[in-house]
Amino acid sequence: MNSLSAGNSKVLVVLFYTVLLIPMGLIMRSGIPENNLVRMLVIDLALTFLVFIAGLIVHNDSVYDPYWSVFPLFILFYWIYTPENIVFNFRSIAMIVLVFAWSLRLTGNWLQGWKGFGHEDWRYTDLRKKFPKIYPLIALGGIYLLPTLLVFLAALPVQNILTADTAMGFADIAGVLIILSGIVLETISDRQLRSFRKNPENKNKVMDKGLWKYSRHPNYLGEILFWSGLYVLSLGAEPKLYIASGWLAMLLLFNFISIPMMEKRQIEKKPAYRDYMQKTPRLFPFKL
Repeated sequence: MNSLSAGNSKVLVVLFYTVLLIPMGLIMRSGIPENNLVRMLVIDLALTFLVFIAGLIVHNDSVYDPYWSVFPLFILFYWIYTPENIVFNFRSIAMIVLVFAWSLRLTGNWLQGWKGFGHEDWRYTDLRKKFPKIYPLIALGGIYLLPTLLVFLAALPVQNILTADTAMGFADIAGVLIILSGIVLETISDRQLRSFRKNPENKNKVMDKGLWKYSRHPNYLGEILFWSGLYVLSLGAEPKLYIASGWLAMLLLFNFISIPMMEKRQIEKKPAYRDYMQKTPRLFPFKL
């Protein structure tokens, strides 16, 4: 597999997701318990396990990475496809358009950054080296199942937004603006970082230009805003306490796992990163 070109590797992964996973999920739906939420979770976990098997076969767990951005679209189609009363209004249509935009942008960003089966996320390769004997179990739990469950929880607002026939209000406008700002922030920060990395003169230098001058992780901030906005939009539909679990889980993930891991690596590779940390806020471009 590693001998395949980057382009061919990406084509295989895209075909795997579009040709195999989505139809299989729709077929599986008919044989799972009647509770739609339970059905969604079972399908989600089953498809995650299939991606895990694919990762074992190609010896590269980065094949899971696009699942993060692809599966919310599957969830969207799932709820539209169910026999529940779907309401198409400003709230639901805006949510559908924005989730599509977020998914396509993030998946496209992964395709641009992934170099094929010979390239695997550094976090996965580090785990392989540290825990060679039990790595498959660690990968299944930490790389596959945990993110799947987090996205499942964070996407709970989708059903609520699609089925609520309540009047439009402040939460709807606020939710749309927060989601939109998150997508724009991610788009700009990712482009700036990609442009910075393409310049050979910037090797081992700290990215502190553009949005990165005001936040050490503007791309993560954009992702947090996306999921936060989705939750706020659901408040305009019908406030449900359990829906907040996904939003809170995302906050915990980025603040206590993703950001610390990234900053530890940056400090090890770039001594100047410590100075950058002293003068640049962690997420928001101001002190809370």
